[in-house]
Amino acid sequence: MRTPLFVLLALLMTGCHGSVSIVGLFGGDDDDDSAAADDDDITDDDDVDDDDDIADDDDIADDDDITDDDDIADDDDITDDDDIADDDDVADDDDAVDTCVPAALGCGDSITTSNDATSSASGYDSWSCFGGGSTGPEVFFDLAAGDHPVFSLTVAGLSADLDLFVLTGDCNPEGCVDGSWNGGNETEEVEVELSAGDSYQAVVDGWEGAVSGFTITMECGVIDDDDDDIAPDDDDIAPDDDVDGDGFVTPDDCDDNNPAVNPGAVEACDGVDNDCSGSIDDGTTCASCVQGEFEGHTYQFCNGFPSNWNDAEALCGLAGYYLVTVNTADEDEFIDDFATSALVTAWWIGYNDQGFGNEGDYTWSAGNGSGYENWATGEPNNSGGFGGEDCVEKRSDFDWEWNDISCSTSSPYVCELDE
Repeated sequence: MRTPLFVLLALLMTGCHGSVSIVGLFGGDDDDDSAAADDDDITDDDDVDDDDDIADDDDIADDDDITDDDDIADDDDITDDDDIADDDDVADDDDAVDTCVPAALGCGDSITTSNDATSSASGYDSWSCFGGGSTGPEVFFDLAAGDHPVFSLTVAGLSADLDLFVLTGDCNPEGCVDGSWNGGNETEEVEVELSAGDSYQAVVDGWEGAVSGFTITMECGVIDDDDDDIAPDDDDIAPDDDVDGDGFVTPDDCDDNNPAVNPGAVEACDGVDNDCSGSIDDGTTCASCVQGEFEGHTYQFCNGFPSNWNDAEALCGLAGYYLVTVNTADEDEFIDDFATSALVTAWWIGYNDQGFGNEGDYTWSAGNGSGYENWATGEPNNSGGFGGEDCVEKRSDFDWEWNDISCSTSSPYVCELDE
């Protein structure tokens, strides 16, 4: 009885359910299976099409056996993001455009490079201390200021518009503490006072894609209370650098071979810039004299103690000056302006014809004349004959034009220094 029944069952399945079975294999749901192969349409015999024996989902179309996601289209096996298009492996933003590979920059260092040396693209759009605009490419520097309380950065030698920013933290656009963004190829400078525990970076950044070579320099020191500039820190001064041993080095020490000349010295009336202020004998250093400057020369208008011509020449020499030489009309007018404001009627200048055989042959005591003269009408006249009037003054009643007069006359005098 079982063998014919089995044959019959096989024939029934081939003739009536083949197409239904195929649909079930490729995703037909349970309702469709019931409509196409309903037990009532075939037989009530549980042994013929009992779901467990013939079309049990687990035996024929079990998702796990035929179309199990893990076996056929498991996301992990076929389209797993990590295996096929993982951002880190294919288009990771950090790998593609990251330009933050800092170079080390310390006190006194200079580095010449280009912001195109690392990458032709920008990894950063803007910096928190600068608003707007598209930026990049960039070059980063780790700054080593040591124990100094302040440092300055300079970016020079530009051929295009690069900007300079100082950051706290590592390549963090939101950590920008200061910046310099001059237009065109102008030099960029930033000075930063340090905060305890902070680490700093610099970024040289191309404005709107600008690319240029540049030199970045870092200087460290302390704040000079007088002018807020960076002054040398004692730790920076090596014995070999301080030639004269006065505690200052070039360029702050304007004469590193003279210990009496440095930014801490007291100015003296000696024709020297003792305190490295940039002016010689500035202020009222030379007693009873008023200082003036014209075309790089320093003048002392000394009217406190009138002297004869020869004494005036000697006094100028003691201070490192010479009795003034007037070489141009502009210089002559400059002296006139000072002379008028001093309410003095006459001033000695360095012109004279003293000495036997020199009558009428005027020369300058410093020997540096140009041939310029500005005699008053009728002068020189050597009134009184030989030796009567061998020295020259500027007189107010001659409209400050020149007059020859006796060298023994007492008058104020003008001293001059070339630098």
